[in-house]
Amino acid sequence: MERNERVEIKDFRLKEEQTLNSYGWVDEKAGVVRIPIERAMQLLAQRGLPTASKAGTVPASAVSVANQAAERSDTDGKSAKTKAQAPK
Repeated sequence: MERNERVEIKDFRLKEEQTLNSYGWVDEKAGVVRIPIERAMQLLAQRGLPTASKAGTVPASAVSVANQAAERSDTDGKSAKTKAQAPK
């Protein structure tokens, strides 16, 4: 039951504003914190959005990138793996 709607809304908005503009723990045991929204926007502008790999794909590594480059540059139609396994 609302007693004074204006006061309750004002208090709610003030609390939300404080949360948006301050540092604090979300889950201290898990090490999760919140940061001010302005700082979060600055970090996103600098770093970009994080990307998630598609299910079933191997994350990029120096080895997988090199293997992909070698396969793309192969002009005889055989993969680098096939060549390595082929008897001589």
